[in-house]
Amino acid sequence: MAKIMLTDRKIQNLEVKETEYSIGDGDNLNLTIKPNGSKLWRFSYTHPKTKKRVKVSFGKYPHISLSRAREKAREYHALLNENLDPQEYLAEQAQIVEKQSMMLDDFALKWLEWHANNQDLMDKTKQKIGRMLE
Repeated sequence: MAKIMLTDRKIQNLEVKETEYSIGDGDNLNLTIKPNGSKLWRFSYTHPKTKKRVKVSFGKYPHISLSRAREKAREYHALLNENLDPQEYLAEQAQIVEKQSMMLDDFALKWLEWHANNQDLMDKTKQKIGRMLE
């Protein structure tokens, strides 16, 4: 039996009901339609370590398009295939990026202080660099 996948037209034509309901797109990606008319992308998976079911919201449709929701689902599946929990992995990556950003800021400020102390930059240049670093 062929699997019927969602399309933008099908999503736009979905009826609002008195109770919340979900329509599957395949690969654990679902669109939940709420009684107030909002449509939310949800992805469910089994946590690789705890083996508990986890539901993640990708955001509202149409802010998160059908193609973007499918793309995120593929990204989550790739992480799960590596035995990584997607939410934990993405949180760790965000922390790494934040630390790297702080390190860059520290370096830039130290560089500016060093040049200011050595007086090899004009005051106008120091001010410009200071504004760029803010």
